[in-house]
Amino acid sequence: MQEFDLVFVISNFEFFKSHRRSLILFLSNSNKKIALITNLSRADQQDIEQLKKKNISLFDYHLNRSSIGIVTNILDVFSLYKILSKIKFRKLTLISSKPIVLGSFCSLFLNIDKIFIIISGLGYAFISKSLKAKSTKLIVLMIYKVIFFKKDIKVVFQNEDDLNYFLSKRIVSKNKTKIIRGNGVDTNKFKRKEYPGKLTFLFASRLLIDKGIREYIEAATSFSNENASFIIAGDIDEENPNSLKASELNKIQELSGIEYMGKVPYSDMQELFNKAHIFVLPSYREGLPQAALEAGACSMPLIVTDVNGCRDCIINGETGFLVNLKDAQDIKEKMNFFIKNTHVIEKMGNKSREYINDKFSEDKIHKQFLSMYQED
Repeated sequence: MQEFDLVFVISNFEFFKSHRRSLILFLSNSNKKIALITNLSRADQQDIEQLKKKNISLFDYHLNRSSIGIVTNILDVFSLYKILSKIKFRKLTLISSKPIVLGSFCSLFLNIDKIFIIISGLGYAFISKSLKAKSTKLIVLMIYKVIFFKKDIKVVFQNEDDLNYFLSKRIVSKNKTKIIRGNGVDTNKFKRKEYPGKLTFLFASRLLIDKGIREYIEAATSFSNENASFIIAGDIDEENPNSLKASELNKIQELSGIEYMGKVPYSDMQELFNKAHIFVLPSYREGLPQAALEAGACSMPLIVTDVNGCRDCIINGETGFLVNLKDAQDIKEKMNFFIKNTHVIEKMGNKSREYINDKFSEDKIHKQFLSMYQED
């Protein structure tokens, strides 16, 4: 039976690659033997080989992210338990809602010293007003309350707002919690090379309604092409009920004032950031938006919503601007400020990079995770 120091369960490989890859490589380099359980269907062979060379063992696990059906979830629990029961480990890390719920059920039948729960954001169920979302939220909170009662739990939050929400609902006791701000940013990789000629705004994210894509489009299309350029990078997420539909995506591609680049591989994100001046993410709620942090490291002023997670990314008025939730007019006004005051972009961008480097550098965040795993 294979034995590991740390086991991670992550819903899909793409999220791992953009949000947790550098952390797991760092832990592996710190003499931790690691197993990664995730959906490998979209992982290319080069990524897999690189991880294996770092002595990281991979286990393929196909999780139905969107289903709340009882039968589907029982099958998902059973599939995960089959993997976990065949390896030996003491510390289990569960990231995002579905892995947290399913992995915690599996832990009831396994001998584990400590479970680390990473709350990377509260997502669709906590944002949408639909009956399905409200029902899902109620179920998730009830399950969390039961799970977090276990004494061998450490719950990691990315921002104070989410932590305070859980404490106010008495879902978890404070002594079981910790704040680690995100995943860390490689500021040596993400940096400014040069600014493009024409003033350019960038939205880069999955094309989810709660990422503020509709508000971005409404604001962007109110300007003439002479004033600025506007880019959208990202794709629909068919497994997410909050995703744009294919018909809406077709309409985006037809818009004359916006350049739609489709899905950009994570390896090309630094190059993408260097094609624009201002990063815009009018999201409805975040844990801590990785793309916004990486854009800031590339000396981009940020326009983000004044909501959980997003507000942690900037110093309002100094490294960018906060905008009101679901307010395209406010986004337009902040865009217009940069159009009329292009001379402030480089100064605000440089301050944005300084702020990200000081608060969210990979070195700082990774050491906090390593310390947590060593303490517990």
